[in-house]
Amino acid sequence: MNIGVIGGSGFIGSHVVDKLCDTGHEVTVLDMVKPHRDDVEHKEIDITDLANTESALNGNFDTIYLLAAMADVNDCFKYPVKTVEVNVLGVANVLEA
Repeated sequence: MNIGVIGGSGFIGSHVVDKLCDTGHEVTVLDMVKPHRDDVEHKEIDITDLANTESALNGNFDTIYLLAAMADVNDCFKYPVKTVEVNVLGVANVLEA
């Protein structure tokens, strides 16, 4: 299967990417950060930007995992507007795309 992992460079996402690759899937990491593996495709994505998200998700994926989020409680407390942009608007943009 051709699988996209949004947030595939993060802690949980990188482990999901490892398992998907281990089971023989073609994986594309969609993230602002380069993935830790060299054997996966990487597309830079900013899920708060709808046009960028639509462009990045144009890859004929069989399935997409959405694991991108602001998750650190201290960052969320310090940057509440950015947290809503990423965790709410970002999800809406992925669904729209």
